[in-house]
Amino acid sequence: MRELIRHILKEETSFVNHKGEYQKYDKIINKLVYLVFDEGICSFTWDAFEIPTRNGHVTQIILNFTPESFRELGYEKYHKLRKELKDAIMDYVPLFTQVYVAYDTTKCDDQLNESEHKQPKYLKVIESILEPFKDKDCVCDIKAKYKEEDDYYFVKIIVSNRDLDNKFSTNPQIRYYLGKLKREVSNYLHEYLPITFFVEIEDTSNCAGYNEYHNKLNESEDKKNSLLQTIENQGLYNFIEMSGLSLRDIKPILGKLPNGKGVLKQFVRDFIFEKGTVWGENGASLDGYEIPLSNEKYIEAIEIFDQEGIKIEIWEFDVDQYGDREQKDQYVTSINNLTNDELLAIVAWMMESIKEGTINESIVVKRRLDDLSKHITSSYKWLDPKRFDGFDEYLERVIFNVVRDFVSEIGDNQDYETQLKVREEIKPFVTQYIIDNYLEDIKYYFGIFT
Repeated sequence: MRELIRHILKEETSFVNHKGEYQKYDKIINKLVYLVFDEGICSFTWDAFEIPTRNGHVTQIILNFTPESFRELGYEKYHKLRKELKDAIMDYVPLFTQVYVAYDTTKCDDQLNESEHKQPKYLKVIESILEPFKDKDCVCDIKAKYKEEDDYYFVKIIVSNRDLDNKFSTNPQIRYYLGKLKREVSNYLHEYLPITFFVEIEDTSNCAGYNEYHNKLNESEDKKNSLLQTIENQGLYNFIEMSGLSLRDIKPILGKLPNGKGVLKQFVRDFIFEKGTVWGENGASLDGYEIPLSNEKYIEAIEIFDQEGIKIEIWEFDVDQYGDREQKDQYVTSINNLTNDELLAIVAWMMESIKEGTINESIVVKRRLDDLSKHITSSYKWLDPKRFDGFDEYLERVIFNVVRDFVSEIGDNQDYETQLKVREEIKPFVTQYIIDNYLEDIKYYFGIFT
């Protein structure tokens, strides 16, 4: 990827440029880039190429950050947003056979965005006329910002995941409600203001935690110090569970902690003892989950071996211009040798793995494949194939039984409603695992008895 970027920037490539043919899509590409990367970048460039070794045309997008803004964004969030942007462009401009997204930290001026120093004409008006929407169910807040370089306003509706889960029983109901809310806000703005804007939804754990955090940021320095003291005393892991805040909410104040790195390391320790494999009083581990530190490096395993020591197994890769990678190194190091950004990447991954007090399939299923295999075998051998109208119906019942029994075993202290949520989360993984590893055995068994 770096080599491809270098050639494009220096115009020393033999690729045939086709941007002129796609110039009419410039506006939609522009909108998509700033919709996904709504902050941090100062500009971007894009081109369309024909690569001799690839069929069709590809597009290359280079996002320009300052070094500071890229560090603030972090590798974890950058790679997540990068994938969102690639998917969005493939959806809206389906003429490209491949989308490449890269970044450059050498093209921005020191001032990331001059609009921060100006007052856009309609910004306060937008916030004022949308005030009634803050009283809508599940809405915590509504924020507006302005992108001067493209003359767009971005309206962000912050909603509470907890309130949505309490109000609705299914994900389609939630999606319908949020879509309707976005349409109502859009129509309201169209009626009152002659502006170009985007409306997007941003989720937070709960409104109480969100409002408490933002109120504390606006209070005196003494109260801010009290919040920091709470994090130090309770530990970041317990504080996040108690407050319902996300890492994005808390990250701006972590830098003010005198022992910020120690707080992050303690979070890792607390998470592994809670969710990993534990032995003895001071030993625990988490392995096999490819926790990303960057595009070229991930963590294969974390092991706690005493009250202070945490070992990290890291795999490093060379990544070519097409995104394919080849392992170049593998080594064990101490967690003390990681940077703050790398620790934040680990914490971000761990927080993504926790949903409403349960653990998603990346932590549950992969760690207990032996237990899962036991349930698969017992399920298809216990069911009578003659009871079903064909193999597909039989297989669906096998999957249902496996998911039900597996979740019942791992969550025997959870209420039924929570177990239903866990079933929904892990069913796609279990289904794919059965298809990849047991499908032929199940077909053979079905054939014998029918």
